[in-house]
Amino acid sequence: MFNLGRTSTVNATSTLTGSTSGRMLQVTNTSTGTGATGIGIKVASGKAPLAVNSTTKVANLNADLLDGMDSTKFLPASTVRRLDPVTLSPCDCTDLTELITIGQLTFGGSCVKNSSQLMHLEIVSSVDHSAYADLTQTGAGGTFGNGNMAAGQRNLLANVSTQSIPSKIFTPVTGEALSADGHQVSYDLYMGQNLGLVSDGTCVFGGSFAVN
Repeated sequence: MFNLGRTSTVNATSTLTGSTSGRMLQVTNTSTGTGATGIGIKVASGKAPLAVNSTTKVANLNADLLDGMDSTKFLPASTVRRLDPVTLSPCDCTDLTELITIGQLTFGGSCVKNSSQLMHLEIVSSVDHSAYADLTQTGAGGTFGNGNMAAGQRNLLANVSTQSIPSKIFTPVTGEALSADGHQVSYDLYMGQNLGLVSDGTCVFGGSFAVN
């Protein structure tokens, strides 16, 4: 027997079984005291306080630790952005294909196959006065930057001529950008082309961003 308002001691499992469209057990504590709570559970060290058989998300259930780490060990999802690999077919054009937009900044790629045969990454600001600087391989331009970008202006992050490299190309690009509204974007990007595997010269772009 479970005695309300008293300490009950038992060394066996107690089970509540039934069928109802609402909660099987409702605990309400109307106290506004400092330590007021609904349910308290104490177990031995290293033992789970609850056992459940459902993976369904519980509304308004907050957790302090995830795998033993608190929230200070994790970056918010809005801070880290990933650009999954994007493939572009080569074209005889000067078009810039949008890869990802972060706030006022758009990162794009081009895969050009004509007399020039170029592959490049670019950054465009939607407003005046954004800035960026990056570092890449010497063969892809080495360094690029602009301390006062004009709205809509295309700015190079990396530029490779694939005519003189007939087999494999992989170019990493690392840099920082500051949008006009004060958001800092750190980026680690890449562009690649493997003509040994992809005969039509398809280009691949990808990478990640940290936004502050």
